[in-house]
Amino acid sequence: MNRIIIPNFLTEKAKAHLFQGYGEHFLFFLCFIEDKDGLIFNAQDVILIEDKDLAQSEDLALEIQLPVLIGIMNKANRDGLALVEAHNHSSRYRIGFSSTDIRGFAEFVPYVLGTLGRPYGATVWHPKGVVAVCWTTKSTRAVKMEVRITPQKVKTNHKKRGGPNERFG
Repeated sequence: MNRIIIPNFLTEKAKAHLFQGYGEHFLFFLCFIEDKDGLIFNAQDVILIEDKDLAQSEDLALEIQLPVLIGIMNKANRDGLALVEAHNHSSRYRIGFSSTDIRGFAEFVPYVLGTLGRPYGATVWHPKGVVAVCWTTKSTRAVKMEVRITPQKVKTNHKKRGGPNERFG
């Protein structure tokens, strides 16, 4: 089964950011990837997106401003890491991705997969839980991903891998 493993200290940082005040908030986990019995995203760090770095799209959805997004993708590429996006929904919504989220994936996911050449993941955080999906470099179809919280970072044999030439899944 595909999964994201997030150390507790990153989980706490994510929750504090995502559930601050009113509205949706965004972040990205930077993850090493392992491909054994499914994709494993090992979260190593988190990039918090400030509210000032968001803009409203034509359909009134919140989007991360392009220069910020390019900077995040460049960092992931330089460090040989995959990205897992995260945003929150308030308790007045069901746990899960909204129709707006799904429309955004249709446009954004193929771009990230083609640019980074690594799997991509997305999570939505809700006061009652977290839902996660991922995409491989060979398919733009989302598959469920389990979320695991660990006491500390998972050690890996990750070596820096640059460029989009390496293919997963």
